[in-house]
Amino acid sequence: MPTIAIVGVGPSLGFSIAKVFGSQGFTVALISRNKTKLDHLVGELADLGIAAAAFPADVSRRTRRDLRGRRSNQR
Repeated sequence: MPTIAIVGVGPSLGFSIAKVFGSQGFTVALISRNKTKLDHLVGELADLGIAAAAFPADVSRRTRRDLRGRRSNQR
């Protein structure tokens, strides 16, 4: 089964994208900062028969390792 990851999902556009792809047979991975809201959206998708999972993360924050690697690549 194909999977789609939607980063920065919210109750409007991201959720609509999840419904469209989910209804086409995709498993949906929802990524956003707020776990409570993600869990709610996963529940709504499950009610529609769409397989989905929540992954709380802040993709706007870089880790120290990311920054270290970037600095060494710029030399």
